[in-house]
Amino acid sequence: MNEAQMKLVARLTAAFSVVALAVCLWRAATKPVVIAGSIQTRETSGQQPADDMQEDAPDSKVLDLASPAPGDATDLTIPLPMGIRSEDVRAENHYLSHQLWITLRTTRGSYDKSGTIITANPEKIREAVYVRGGRSELTLRFGLTGFYEPMTELAEGTLRVQLLPPAEIYRHVVLVDPESGNAEEQDIVTAAAQALVMRYADNTDTRVYLTRAGGEEQNQTLLKTADADCYIRIRTGDQPGLQIGYNETWYLRKYNNARFAYELTEAIVRSTGCPSIGTVPVGMEDPVLAAVTVPAAVITLGDPSDSADSERFAAPEMPEEIADGIAQVIEQVFAAMEEE
Repeated sequence: MNEAQMKLVARLTAAFSVVALAVCLWRAATKPVVIAGSIQTRETSGQQPADDMQEDAPDSKVLDLASPAPGDATDLTIPLPMGIRSEDVRAENHYLSHQLWITLRTTRGSYDKSGTIITANPEKIREAVYVRGGRSELTLRFGLTGFYEPMTELAEGTLRVQLLPPAEIYRHVVLVDPESGNAEEQDIVTAAAQALVMRYADNTDTRVYLTRAGGEEQNQTLLKTADADCYIRIRTGDQPGLQIGYNETWYLRKYNNARFAYELTEAIVRSTGCPSIGTVPVGMEDPVLAAVTVPAAVITLGDPSDSADSERFAAPEMPEEIADGIAQVIEQVFAAMEEE
């Protein structure tokens, strides 16, 4: 493939990315999580449109929450309209915006159970509303006070939800931030991040969360509320070749961040064949990375306008190969943590 053809491929990829961006971010940030019974439960970083509670929407209503009977410690007990089956219920964990959405497929005009939703832990719930979504759906939206994983169980017409911090469920929590600045780079950055997420989708010890478009303040908050053990940002830059930035202020006794960045570089070069331009310490020019007190790195994959990098980015196997390299080193870091 000559340079003119490679540029044409890059332009076509950019055009496709612009058209498909909204779908890509929604799909890339959504995956199956804990399933109790046969309820469909998904988690999303909150990139879909209208991620607010919509209390003022014409077909919405604020829901009252009641106190439980003595001895009931369930975070949410939700009575469902008559005739609802498990396949009619979908839970979505909008963890960036701290919301839990319970969508019910029903032809009833409204949710008529207000006042009978019970919470044993009102400190976890900011507010609750229902929003009508067309003729056949309504959604119960719960604003949460923190980052929780919902554990759901449906029995005898009642949905019970426990809201647990990720650190109580998983041994390790990883935050991955796919930072995209233009259409040409969104494909490889988002695809590599999602490949890493999916690599751990069935892992009961480690959970990887996307923080896409969370912003500096939100990412710092998420790092604290998720009690994360590792932070990875993936992006492209304006120089050809792989470069990894690291924070010099945090150390494990056996595994400092300089070593973390070096081994990430080695592993990604091995798995992808990309050339490397080395590692670099990062200071206060990157406030999120500078403030992180867990293993952290910023992975700059290369320059999408460079013909060689662009050709590598277009290879269908590249996202998985990048994820392979990152996962290898994450496992090494976690092994070092266990020895501390």
